Amino acid sequence: MLEVYERLGPEAQVSLRVFAAQQARAEQPAAEANTTSRPVNLPVTRPGTGSYAIGAGTSIWLSASSAELSAALLEVVRGADEFLVSVGSHSREPAYLREIEHAVRDRDHLTHYRILIGPPRSQALKEHLIRLVGLRQVSGSHDPNGRLRICMLESMGSDHERFFTANERTAVVVLPSVNSPANFDTALVVNDPWYASRWVEHGQALYGGQELTTAAAIEELSVQQ
Repeated sequence: MLEVYERLGPEAQVSLRVFAAQQARAEQPAAEANTTSRPVNLPVTRPGTGSYAIGAGTSIWLSASSAELSAALLEVVRGADEFLVSVGSHSREPAYLREIEHAVRDRDHLTHYRILIGPPRSQALKEHLIRLVGLRQVSGSHDPNGRLRICMLESMGSDHERFFTANERTAVVVLPSVNSPANFDTALVVNDPWYASRWVEHGQALYGGQELTTAAAIEELSVQQ
């Protein structure tokens, strides 16, 4: 079984893990029916096989409720020391957006990336971006030491939508909802420095497109519901 798993590509491996977690939830006793998140057990893999095993003392969870997802996002923001990367245009949770603003305001050493995939999908996100610009000068790609970077990728054909938030130790990667096609309430929560750092690098590599360095530039964006 391990050999079959190792032959799968990264996306298929993640899908298999999610499926295994969903099956485990379906089979749990009725007394545990209110538990919405469960650890996903990963097989131990050999170095150099193209897959990665979560190490001792780290974890990967499938979160399948809005409350748990919100709590996980808050923990990522609060735990960010060097980098906080947020990718996506659908953010609207007030507590999460406020926590990002507090982090940008209070931690001078923190570098925050916000990469929009298309225009903001909520007025709350647009107003959040304007507040961020008021808290700290936004840096363009020409400034390697910049601590706040905001951009929008406009080619929806090549820049596929994705949603995640990561710091240097933890990543929350939003998945299609297991509850409703309209929901954003399901995610993998990975507490592992190696894995999380790769998501930080993913966000840094995405940065580009239209750089939003002023409040006026953000004001011009149309909110697409």
